[in-house]
Amino acid sequence: MESPLQGRLRGQCLFLHALRPIHYGVRAHVAGRGALVRGRPSSVTPAALSPRRTASLLPALRMQAADPSTDTEQTHEPFVVRPDLKLSAGVLALTALLATQAGGVGKVAAVPLGMLGVFLAVNTTSLIRFRFGPDAIEVWKRGPPGADDPPLPPSELPPPELRNWHKVRGWHYRNIVYWKLWWPRVPILFYFRETESYDGRGSIHFLPMIVQADVWKRAFEERTVRIRDNFRY
Repeated sequence: MESPLQGRLRGQCLFLHALRPIHYGVRAHVAGRGALVRGRPSSVTPAALSPRRTASLLPALRMQAADPSTDTEQTHEPFVVRPDLKLSAGVLALTALLATQAGGVGKVAAVPLGMLGVFLAVNTTSLIRFRFGPDAIEVWKRGPPGADDPPLPPSELPPPELRNWHKVRGWHYRNIVYWKLWWPRVPILFYFRETESYDGRGSIHFLPMIVQADVWKRAFEERTVRIRDNFRY
């Protein structure tokens, strides 16, 4: 039969023995955390990290993997989209039909519709060009740059087909998060949303299809990331 002193010592030994797994678990957790921060290989096995710690790291890793800005930006072959007069011709044809076949009401409606058709035709033929650059879509306007515009670096000088044009704005492909064409068979209007304008707040843009719709749509499919849950006005 053991004495009270022996029983007390025996209880303390059992208590210290029970603390050993906790002690080594804390050391492994701290060592694993330090290895992650320093970016060096760790001798701690994956089992040394607790499930709670592993679960807390997953959202950050997923966000980093989904963030296109963390990857090296891919460059593409630049080209200028050719203009297309189908939309303006259709609007002008509808204007003529209303003016000749729909009576007085049709003639009244034909006035603003005809002005829209002329506006689209002028922009299509002589005012605006769109260029898919190596890493961004660019809007070019006819004429030399203004006196207040900063000089372009050599890498951004206009290509030969835009020698008498100047770039007015552009959006990087990685910042275009949604786009939609109305309608694929009868292309009339294109919508896209980007997160580059207004100090990162982004903006939405509507473009009448005054360019070749099939080339435009294929370039957006190949060069941008379309996130479906980002469709909003």
